[in-house]
Amino acid sequence: MKSLKKQWALVVAICLMIIPSACNRSSISTTNDVKQDTTELYFPTNTNNQELSASFPYIEKNVYELYQNSENIVVANILDYDTYTDDYIPKVFSQAKVTEVLKGNLQVGNEITISETGKHLEDGSDISIGGIPLLYPGMKVILFLDEEAPLLDPTRTGYGLVGSYLGKFIYHPDGTIYNFSLLGGDDAMTLSDVTGPLTEEEFRSLLPQESTTINTEITQPTAIS
Repeated sequence: MKSLKKQWALVVAICLMIIPSACNRSSISTTNDVKQDTTELYFPTNTNNQELSASFPYIEKNVYELYQNSENIVVANILDYDTYTDDYIPKVFSQAKVTEVLKGNLQVGNEITISETGKHLEDGSDISIGGIPLLYPGMKVILFLDEEAPLLDPTRTGYGLVGSYLGKFIYHPDGTIYNFSLLGGDDAMTLSDVTGPLTEEEFRSLLPQESTTINTEITQPTAIS
């Protein structure tokens, strides 16, 4: 089983820079007992995040490379989150419920933990790598994941994202799919084959034929209260 230390090794140098860069939450509570309005999917829109700068020895160039380097790929609803700090590096552990499996051994209905470097702030913004929004309750997402492994909190296991924020996509309420890199600044890492929002069909066409067909129904996630 791979360790999430692989994910941490990607982050060679992290330093906090107070730079407005990506997207934040407007008028939404950031406490752990979030009660999300589920009339539509949550999609970040405002730009007021702070950057964690990171260097990577390698980064995936396109969706095919993300697919090849992932042990698990799922469509999921983000339900809740909590936080953890290790050696002054903040982590957000998001709870997600799997609604579709595109690769790997996870099952529909599994609830899993996703680890990201960063922090949700009280004003509704994030501190995150590149200023890219972190996962948040109410999102419907597609996640490219490593194998399950111990988290920095030794009492828990979870999954790291392949390619940092390149390994997560989000559904807009209109049904289109965005890579999280499209929600950041001009210097955000990007995928060569995802330069704008995709339709469901366009996203599926980027995956190998053996991948499971994505459920095209936009289900409404329910945050844990």
